[in-house]
Amino acid sequence: DHLKELTVLSLANNHFDGGFPSLPPAIRVFDGSGNRFDASNILAWIHSPGFLNLRTLDLSNNNFAAQVNFEDLIGPELTYLSVANNYIAQKPSLTIPSFPKLLALDLTYTQMSGYFPLEIFPNLTVLKVAHNSLTGDMPVTWLSSVSQLDISHNFFEFEVSRFASLPFLTNLNARNNRLYGSLVLDNLPSLQVIDLSQNQLDYPPDYAAIGALIAKNQLQLLNISRNPYIPRSADFDDT
Repeated sequence: DHLKELTVLSLANNHFDGGFPSLPPAIRVFDGSGNRFDASNILAWIHSPGFLNLRTLDLSNNNFAAQVNFEDLIGPELTYLSVANNYIAQKPSLTIPSFPKLLALDLTYTQMSGYFPLEIFPNLTVLKVAHNSLTGDMPVTWLSSVSQLDISHNFFEFEVSRFASLPFLTNLNARNNRLYGSLVLDNLPSLQVIDLSQNQLDYPPDYAAIGALIAKNQLQLLNISRNPYIPRSADFDDT
């Protein structure tokens, strides 16, 4: 009976296996990461009162064997979800409702492929989809509130200047994709970390804008290595 009032439960980094555990009805935060939960009871679990009240759910680094559809894991009150390092059978679809309450999403190493529909996540501040097989365009203008964005090690292909529409961006990791063009920093006053290495950038960024960020003690890391830059004569001007 005392467990009914529990609001935070962490079972992280143990050896629990089988289906997900029953959650107390008052639970708000559940960390089941680093176990061997196989999601065999997923359909019953997502309809339990405890799941429906969750604000934070971390199921990263488990052993999902049952088919798990992404949208099933987003309860009506959820603001943070991590299922990194699992197999997710179905990526988000434009045919499902949007999730305006979700603020942070980690789908790293989930074997997702194809187009990723940012349209259904209008208020994300943190998005991590690294190490998947996501392809093509990415309408980042839907991420107007994002501060941390990790899309590294995918197959995204779009003009890198599009990131200039994200004024709150502090950490950007787009390493090892197929991005092209030149990074525009004028509208990114909060950037601290930029990794655009191993892409198809063909024009160097605005070094004056980089210098301005450094002068403000803002920029901490800039990695633009392994890109096919076409240098301009002004890039070698010492004056």
